[in-house]
Amino acid sequence: GSWKMGQVVNATSAQGLTLLMLACQSGCALCTRLVLSKGATARCVDAATGRTALHLAVISNSIGCIEAVLSSEGVAWNDTEMLDFWGRCKFPDMRTMHGMTALHLAACHGDEAVVSALLRGGAKLDAAIADHHASIPW
Repeated sequence: GSWKMGQVVNATSAQGLTLLMLACQSGCALCTRLVLSKGATARCVDAATGRTALHLAVISNSIGCIEAVLSSEGVAWNDTEMLDFWGRCKFPDMRTMHGMTALHLAACHGDEAVVSALLRGGAKLDAAIADHHASIPW
């Protein structure tokens, strides 16, 4: 049934990555949408780094993957509270083990289109880096 498919599609590799994470890492929006249509969840976190599929989509510079992940579960991601390495936050603002949100990564890479896609998807401009000493330097 679909429960078993969900378990399989969300299984992790030896490196701790799900199929969705791998699709986002490759930057393939078509693959990302296909894996999501088969029951993949964007809520999985790489236990070694704290990265989500959203972080990997940003690193691969794929707006298509970012938009697919942010609209994947049919809920307002802004209102979905998650737990990351540093505490509670909304999904678009989940932080890696180094305290970086997807928006922090996009800003560091200087890609305006990726930053805009994240903001449209609910990422907060004032999200603090997890050490609580800084927010995005606009």
